Amino acid sequence: REDLVKQNLSYQQELANLKARFQENASAWGREKAELMTKINDIDRPVYTPRPRKLEPI
Repeated sequence: REDLVKQNLSYQQELANLKARFQENASAWGREKAELMTKINDIDRPVYTPRPRKLEPI
């Protein structure tokens, strides 16, 4: 019985560590996704280019 209690506590600690790592990764992935979406939007946004002026005939 005591072994099971120790094993259970060990599993709970491991689960807590995995949960913390998952949350850190999810947060980092969210930031990375936002950065990539910004880059994609910047690529898709048409760049303003002035129209060339018409040359006057000489």
